[in-house]
Amino acid sequence: MKDRPRRLGTMVLAPFRYYSRASPNERLLILTTAGSSIGFGAYGAASILFFVDGLHFSAEWVASLIGAAGLLALVTGLWFGRLADRLGARELTILLSATEAVAVALLAYSPNRLLFTCFILLFIVADRGGNIAWGAMLADIVSAPDRTRVRAILRSVANTGIAVGAGIAAIATTRQELQGYRLVLLGVGLLAAMRAAAFRFLPKSRRRAPSPTAHIFPRWRSADWRANLAFVGMSMIVGLASTGNRLLLIGTPLWLIKNGLPTAWTSGAIVANGVLVILLQVRVSRGAETLGGSGSLLGSSLRTLAIAVALYGVGSLLHGRSALVALAAAVLALTVTELQGVAAGWYLRYQLARPDAQGFYGGLHTAGAAVPVALASPGVAMLVDGGGVAWFLVAGGVLLLGMAAPRLISHASQQIVIRP
Repeated sequence: MKDRPRRLGTMVLAPFRYYSRASPNERLLILTTAGSSIGFGAYGAASILFFVDGLHFSAEWVASLIGAAGLLALVTGLWFGRLADRLGARELTILLSATEAVAVALLAYSPNRLLFTCFILLFIVADRGGNIAWGAMLADIVSAPDRTRVRAILRSVANTGIAVGAGIAAIATTRQELQGYRLVLLGVGLLAAMRAAAFRFLPKSRRRAPSPTAHIFPRWRSADWRANLAFVGMSMIVGLASTGNRLLLIGTPLWLIKNGLPTAWTSGAIVANGVLVILLQVRVSRGAETLGGSGSLLGSSLRTLAIAVALYGVGSLLHGRSALVALAAAVLALTVTELQGVAAGWYLRYQLARPDAQGFYGGLHTAGAAVPVALASPGVAMLVDGGGVAWFLVAGGVLLLGMAAPRLISHASQQIVIRP
């Protein structure tokens, strides 16, 4: 029993201990991740309220615009990935971070609907493209054996920063005044500008000649086409493991409403999920440092997702505290799904990409993983509405895919052509 507090303390302090042993470049990645995640948390907590309450745009119009911007960012992601390979990942990351800073500052003072549309499109496209360029930059800075571990550390830091940013935004916007919202957005822009400046201290990325496989549509029936198709298939399986997050954020409140339970439990579920990710991400990621290990971990993630879906189904048949106990078990299963899925995804995304086209394959991975996540949002709503046996049918399908996932990943890796 005495060892439990020590183990808990070790998990909490893992990112800080890593920081003391990290190289200067890795320390800079940790610091910039902390800053950007604080900005992300603040923007996420304040932006919609600002757009609807502060600027008096309709919620439906804002949601549609953000959805269209996300789709545009997904389409341009491959282009940004190729640009990162050609211009240098660090250089493009700096450019897009600076663009974010300008766009969000302009967004805070949008005088009309037309300029607001332009600024939010620019901000979201620069943000998503910057994430792809940042992933390629990390591949240049961190050696291949350490990438999964570093990403796990950065994710723990990011989740902490998001919580801090959301708390700061909540305090700043308590009175729901226009000036408070604008101060939050200007703070987000300042953090983006500081991040862009800090990245200049990282090593300059190499500019690479166009990779022969880095084409959206390679020659039909060629080995490059099969390799890219296998890579997208792998990314879609990884994306399916990420749909647990949609079930948590969208399915949980809808499930509570349908079952006549207090919706306040949604916040508790999200907080518990976030805390567990901060504590356990580094530890869980140790199982994803080989191709076989990442395939097994991805399969385990999907099987755990199947258990979570089934638990929602069981909970819908229960009442009161028994239903809440089933919900708590489902949230725990979703957290395990998330921890395992992202860890496996990091390894596969870097290991199965061509070393000379990390940007392009980062964009390809993002596009492939986004497909099941996009389908999950309406799918979860339909699942909650249908209820009953539908929960168990979906759970069975996910379970079968989870059992087949290690073999599917192994087969995909054999199809993907990796040359130095």
